[in-house]
Amino acid sequence: MTSTKTTPGSSSSTETVAAACSSSGPTSSGSRCSPDRVCLIVNPRAGAGRAGRQLRGLRRRLEAAGLELDLRLTGDPLEATLLARSAYVEGHRAFLAAGGDGTAFEVLNGALAPAIDDGAAISFGVLPLGTGNSWTRSFEPAGTHGGWRQGVEQTLRRLVEGRPRRLDVLRASTDRGDLYALSFVAFGLSSRVADLCNRRLKRLGNLGYQLGAALCALRPNAEPLEIVLRRGGRVDAWRGEVVTAGFHNVSLFGGALPIAPPADPTDGLLDGVLVERIGRFELLRTLPSLRTGEHMGHPAVRHLRAQRVELQQRVERDVQLDGEVRRLVLESVEVLPAVAEFWI
Repeated sequence: MTSTKTTPGSSSSTETVAAACSSSGPTSSGSRCSPDRVCLIVNPRAGAGRAGRQLRGLRRRLEAAGLELDLRLTGDPLEATLLARSAYVEGHRAFLAAGGDGTAFEVLNGALAPAIDDGAAISFGVLPLGTGNSWTRSFEPAGTHGGWRQGVEQTLRRLVEGRPRRLDVLRASTDRGDLYALSFVAFGLSSRVADLCNRRLKRLGNLGYQLGAALCALRPNAEPLEIVLRRGGRVDAWRGEVVTAGFHNVSLFGGALPIAPPADPTDGLLDGVLVERIGRFELLRTLPSLRTGEHMGHPAVRHLRAQRVELQQRVERDVQLDGEVRRLVLESVEVLPAVAEFWI
């Protein structure tokens, strides 16, 4: 772990960005509110070392914009969560995660969890220097893909210009406490794919995810699922057998796959995409449609929308949260509407 504080010029102590922005109500497209102090947490190994190679240039640009940086480097699993939590305790309320989806997930959990406990506001940004970068890519204009450079530029522009957005976050309640996700919470086949990719195929990027999906689809094991969905005053139930189940805040998954095309991180709802029991050959035949979103019309796919989903079977399983696989008992998934400000 490495921590470096850099103060450009004669910076004075300021209010946190979230507090300053919230003093005039929710941020609108015409408002301006930029932080003076940011905790930048970097995973230098993300993206096969891309984050480390880009660090000097990013740091120079942020300092040139007049930002006081508290730079912290992470090298071990879960360390970014500890670094973010420590920074929050020290008074930081504006955070930048430089790395992949996993780094962003860890920093979010380190900063947002104590902020919710305290009733405090934070702002958050992701410099997408990892492999998949699903969350930032979900905000690209339809039909475009500018890669990680476009995502970095968009975050830096929003940060420097002081134009954050209030966005939803998912909260997963588990037997090990609450966890927060920017993009999705999923289990079943998708968790097996993520585990395989994280262990063996990560260097192949999005191609590795597609290869992993094809390999895991050869054994599409179905499991029983019973859930209760809550939306406003309405309560519905769903029961069946699923090969995979995902609850999404944004449209993309696995880098560039539009698994949940209707998902919108500003609507206060999660989008559940469930794949019921299906044979291996039919599943393999359907996989290419994931690249276009056409899988949503398949008879084995169920699309559900809710504010909160409660799982009735309390069983230990591998659960994927923003690409990170954890062994736990998933109890519920819910949307926290406009819970924080994001530089995206």
